[in-house]
Amino acid sequence: MELSKVQQVAACWLTTVFVTVSLVGCDVVTSGGPLDRAAALQQSQSELPLPPSAHEIYYHHVDRGTQDHDLFVLFSGDTDTKEIEEFILAQFENEKNFRQKMGRSFSDPIIDRNPQAMAKTLWGSSRGLPDWWHPETIKKGFYIGSKPGAFPVRHFWIDEVEGRVFFYGHY
Repeated sequence: MELSKVQQVAACWLTTVFVTVSLVGCDVVTSGGPLDRAAALQQSQSELPLPPSAHEIYYHHVDRGTQDHDLFVLFSGDTDTKEIEEFILAQFENEKNFRQKMGRSFSDPIIDRNPQAMAKTLWGSSRGLPDWWHPETIKKGFYIGSKPGAFPVRHFWIDEVEGRVFFYGHY
């Protein structure tokens, strides 16, 4: 079977993309230890969702190419988690406004304060987790995150006792 010129060009292009992605692999950028807010924002190659009170910041960004990124963040914040909650909700609102301006849909986040919700929503990437990624240690907290099937994926687990926040994003 002989391929048309268009099919030949498409096959060549797809082969090039496949080989490039295979050779490039994935890029991992990690904090290497706890950082203050200024250092984390300066060193990270990601847009970290950090409220003003964030400190002791860890991040782990896995980049596998176009629209295949995993971002894990752990930070300590204000023990009065109201500031953190307001910041997170503002992040979702900003994303919603941006996507609406671009003509794309965006759903409001899920907020779940039920203690059992923490166990139901705790999950991570099957592609490897950083050694500090343990949101299952939260004893009292709440969850704010994307609805199932939403893109980009944003999940926040807020520890009300320790004033810690775990964030997972896929975009």
